[in-house]
Amino acid sequence: MEKNELIINLVHNGEPKPYARQRFTFRGKHSYNPRGDYMLDLKKEFNSQISEEQKNLIKLIINNQDKKDNDYYVEVEGDFYIKIPTADSKKLREKKLSGEYKPTVSRGDVDNYIKLILDVLHDVVYDDDRHVTKIISEKHYAEEPKVELRIKIQYNGVMNNEKEKC
Repeated sequence: MEKNELIINLVHNGEPKPYARQRFTFRGKHSYNPRGDYMLDLKKEFNSQISEEQKNLIKLIINNQDKKDNDYYVEVEGDFYIKIPTADSKKLREKKLSGEYKPTVSRGDVDNYIKLILDVLHDVVYDDDRHVTKIISEKHYAEEPKVELRIKIQYNGVMNNEKEKC
């Protein structure tokens, strides 16, 4: 059976933030997500970057997964660009921009950056984390902070007739 691909490129211009675990108020009576507002804003931003045609195809892919041999697979590549500290010398700045130095100082772990992104992408490009089969993520230094994502959804060719109906 033939596999089709849907590739979606998403960009968030702004400082990437790592995932933060749920916090509890005094005496543990209430919990809250310290990144909740940021995650909602990212979800809205990514939703606006996906075309209506792509959204319709994603719905078809998700709704057809229960049919025999109609599962889908998601691969996520994330590049996280961290702003260079202003206190760095010009020489050090150049080395960081060239990729000689990677961000390792208290700016968040790459696994926490991608974890937050995967939570944001849930219900935007897939309905269950089990469909994510490959993750590649990397941190870089940059003049302007941003997040660049490349999402590849592979699905069976059974849906070609239904895709044309959109």
